[in-house]
Amino acid sequence: MKTTLLFLLSLACSLQAVAENLHTEEVEFVSRGTTLSGSIVFPVGESQAAVVFVHGSGKQERNLHWAERFAKAGIAALVYDKRGAGKSGGEYEGNQSVSEKNISLLADDALAALRRLASHPSLKGKPVGLAGISQAGWIAPLAAERSAEVKFLVLWSGPVCKVSEEDIYSRFTGDANTGPAPPYIEALKARKEPYAWPDFLGVDTDSGASLGKLSIPGLWIFGDKDPSIPVDLSIDRLKKLSSSGHPYEYVLLPGLGHNNMDETFSVVTDWIQRQLGKETQSTIGRGYSHRASAGADQLRVTHKPSRDQKFDVHSRVGFFRCRRCSAGKSAAAGPEARENRLSHRAFHGSRGPG
Repeated sequence: MKTTLLFLLSLACSLQAVAENLHTEEVEFVSRGTTLSGSIVFPVGESQAAVVFVHGSGKQERNLHWAERFAKAGIAALVYDKRGAGKSGGEYEGNQSVSEKNISLLADDALAALRRLASHPSLKGKPVGLAGISQAGWIAPLAAERSAEVKFLVLWSGPVCKVSEEDIYSRFTGDANTGPAPPYIEALKARKEPYAWPDFLGVDTDSGASLGKLSIPGLWIFGDKDPSIPVDLSIDRLKKLSSSGHPYEYVLLPGLGHNNMDETFSVVTDWIQRQLGKETQSTIGRGYSHRASAGADQLRVTHKPSRDQKFDVHSRVGFFRCRRCSAGKSAAAGPEARENRLSHRAFHGSRGPG
């Protein structure tokens, strides 16, 4: 027991030391005449790539935790206060946050942040992309459509549909973070009258329309217990886009809801490194070409009930075991096997054993 405690203490101190060695730089940038404020967190050593984290809905300030997670994986990250929040100027739009006007404005804010990040002297020539969660699923593709400076997209729980389709679905489910996630068709069938998109909100933004105009690689992370967005509809749209030549991938993880970043963060950082052609310890997607080919461009994750079962992310992409349940087994030997494991919650879902 003492040995275990000493090991855990040493590990915690090592992680703290890494965090302390990360360099954070406060920055400002202008978007549509308004000055926004953020922070860039740089990794120890040279950055392999850089990313701007785009907010979901709500009056949100910069989240340094996620920037540090990216930086620890060798990826510089800019996080910023949404306009009207924290140190950023402007007004926060809370009443019509999904209007055409506001989504367009937030897309320009994300682009301004990306240009500020890309202009940093230490990041010259590095690929810069957009990452985000939830509402960012509409914002980031629109921003990428507007600028070739965006080199990749990573979206957690990002809807690939119209805003109206998400509204129909979330009204039906109650828009919870985690819970039963029925198929989109059930939400449609349950309506007693036709859905009418309000004219005062402008165009009904469709992320799929923007994605259809892009050729950059993209990754979407979904949980199968997410009742906030129509996951099945989003995956169907991604499959269609991919089959027409767009380099889009997705991961569907069992037991996870809408806010699933913590459990899946390493999947994202590994994917970004693969786009750079870097060899990583993890075997997620090893051997996969990010150029789309019909039927081979989605990462399908299936959950099997046994404690010793594995995630099968396509037949050629490698396997995953639960870190907790399989600890100490001979299959865990070596750093690659350890990196290839998911958290207990991510593997078994919130209702898993233990």
